[in-house]
Amino acid sequence: MAVYNGYPIIDIVRDESSSFGVQYPRVISYGVNDSMLSEDEIRCLKWRSRRGMLELDVLLEPFSNEALPGLSEEDQKAYVQLLECEDPDLFSWFMSGQRPADPALSRMVDTVLERGRYKSDSV
Repeated sequence: MAVYNGYPIIDIVRDESSSFGVQYPRVISYGVNDSMLSEDEIRCLKWRSRRGMLELDVLLEPFSNEALPGLSEEDQKAYVQLLECEDPDLFSWFMSGQRPADPALSRMVDTVLERGRYKSDSV
């Protein structure tokens, strides 16, 4: 498996729009049909959990570092789906009590929130 900075990649893509012909690695996209995640895939998901919005980072980064590897295959797939959602949607689900229509995503939102509450109570 090809790796870039510790993350698996599919191939190198040349940016034809640039006069410099810059090459970028394309990171593997994890579909919901994949089996249990490997260590490399979990590392990549930990990186994808860094959203750049403080409110999301405070919840998702600790969750991905501490709870993600121990989740069931079904829950890992739901977390992958969750990370594919837009930041404004994630923000509204985590901060305002709204929930996604998909029951698996809704359950994962609850799981992340419960983990966040548990961690803040123990500090």
